[in-house]
Amino acid sequence: MKKIAFLFLLLMCCVSCSVLTDPNWQVLNQCDRPIVYHGLSMPGLRTFEPHYDLENLKVNTYRSCGQIKESFMKAYKKQMEYREYNDKYFSPYVCDWNSMSSYDTNTSGGVTNRQEDLVDEADLVKVSPLYIFVAKNRGVQVVDRVSLKVVDYIFTTNLANTSLFVIDDFLVITGQKIENNYSKATSLVKVYKYPSPSEKELIKTFKFDGIFRRMSLVKNTLQVMTKNQLWLPNTDESQISNLLDEAIEKIDCENTHYISADLGSSELTTIHSIELSDNAIISDETSFTDVFDNVYLSSENLYLYKNLLRNKSTSLLVKLSTKKQGHSSLSVGHFPGYAISPWSFKEYDDKLVVASGQVGSERTSSLTVFQDNPSAQRLNKVSSVDGLAPGEQIRSVRYNNDKAYIVTFRTVDPLFIIDLANLFEPGLTSELKIPGYSSYLHNVGHDLLVGVGFSDTSRRSLQLSLFDVSDPYESRVIEQKGLLNVSSLVQYNHQAFFYDQQDEFIGIPYKKNIYANTKHQNSLGAQFYSITSTGFEEKGFVGHSELVTESCYSLVKNNPQMAAVKRIFKLDDHVFIFSDLAMTKSRVSNLENTVAAVKFECL
Repeated sequence: MKKIAFLFLLLMCCVSCSVLTDPNWQVLNQCDRPIVYHGLSMPGLRTFEPHYDLENLKVNTYRSCGQIKESFMKAYKKQMEYREYNDKYFSPYVCDWNSMSSYDTNTSGGVTNRQEDLVDEADLVKVSPLYIFVAKNRGVQVVDRVSLKVVDYIFTTNLANTSLFVIDDFLVITGQKIENNYSKATSLVKVYKYPSPSEKELIKTFKFDGIFRRMSLVKNTLQVMTKNQLWLPNTDESQISNLLDEAIEKIDCENTHYISADLGSSELTTIHSIELSDNAIISDETSFTDVFDNVYLSSENLYLYKNLLRNKSTSLLVKLSTKKQGHSSLSVGHFPGYAISPWSFKEYDDKLVVASGQVGSERTSSLTVFQDNPSAQRLNKVSSVDGLAPGEQIRSVRYNNDKAYIVTFRTVDPLFIIDLANLFEPGLTSELKIPGYSSYLHNVGHDLLVGVGFSDTSRRSLQLSLFDVSDPYESRVIEQKGLLNVSSLVQYNHQAFFYDQQDEFIGIPYKKNIYANTKHQNSLGAQFYSITSTGFEEKGFVGHSELVTESCYSLVKNNPQMAAVKRIFKLDDHVFIFSDLAMTKSRVSNLENTVAAVKFECL
């Protein structure tokens, strides 16, 4: 009996450790305990998730603030049952706000890589006709585009994960404010009028409870997604009632919805629409008593999605139209498995295509096409391609006009090409199997596809792949370049990828681990490759390790990673490379020759 008990405890320990270290698991905004949310789950966790009737899904609107309170109170009682279970089997966990809120938050925009041409997204670097704005850990440095000198500094005290938007004369600074010993997070949006450093004016500051999940700019309107968990203390119901009253005062009850059949949720996802004008006003707020994984935005609509824990083979999908004020035309549907990121989605007129993967023993991948039926508030499935890569996990997705590219992986990297010319009858046209896998795919014109990923499951080596997809029925590999002990930010974050269509070359942040004489060193910089008919041709390497100001010297000595390149972008005929230490400027014709540089102070 003792042996069985020991084996059980050992198993629980191993599973717990794998949860907290596996990158496929995400820890949500629950600071007391680790809450497993994506992929597999552990028995008993999140047992208070609401029930969803998938055959009769419907977006319901709360009738009153009192009904929202009733829902929260019901969730609180379930939460207490969960805590009792969790306290019994799991140790406390302290939230790492930086790693949590950085997941797919600073997701490219402006002059850097982004998913949709007409949808700009928050990023570390933004450009106006006169200035380059750079988000740093304690503020925003403003750099003159011509002289490459710092001309202004905007302090953002106690803000984490700062990111930016620029449109016309508006500068938008977003970030997280952490309070009460990491137990509370507030999302801030600061809107500046910024014609010049001497004329800058803070127009308005918006504060939202919870953490940012995603921020995008469509035309002149910011769409900000926040998520918030009412993690209530273990106390008497009268005190809980007072706390709920305080929380509900901040909620727009008339625009708060639920989808579950039994109410009962203490989680809140809100889409805030901020119209960038001289007054900077909130034009709409739409909330759901649920926490969604993420959101995909097109120029006309946004789609919230989440993987269900009670039925892990299914994900919930909600469409909100942004064409009219009030996030009109709410529709709901569901798709098989889970979506790995917003790149799994693509809107084609009134249809939405979703590439998704299953988990567990029946692991496979699918592509599903939906058509909106606004009168019924339903996203109806019209076609699908199912059963892709049995036993393998979906790793990356890319769309290019009427083609979808899907990468899965177990021991090899199958690249699937699906024809979307007829969305009522999509069809698999080819499957190419190669070693390793690509975690990010990038279109190079219509005929080539670049993959950035790993050479094997150990993730010790960077792999660049160049595919010829000119014939969707006979795709082929032009070259695979494996770089031992090399990694790149692109493997985890698409915003770091750079591609210049005019001169046909790519750039990636580059980190090489060097082991010599028992000492460990890193080679950090940006590596560039020309795209040729035979593969990748080295174009140059630019490093920032030597660009250290006196104020940064001691910090760099303890943390050499500050020299790691974060962004690469192009203005006119020059390439700019940004790290925490500096920004350099090089001509496209001679990238390794830096023509100008600005060193950042560490404040």
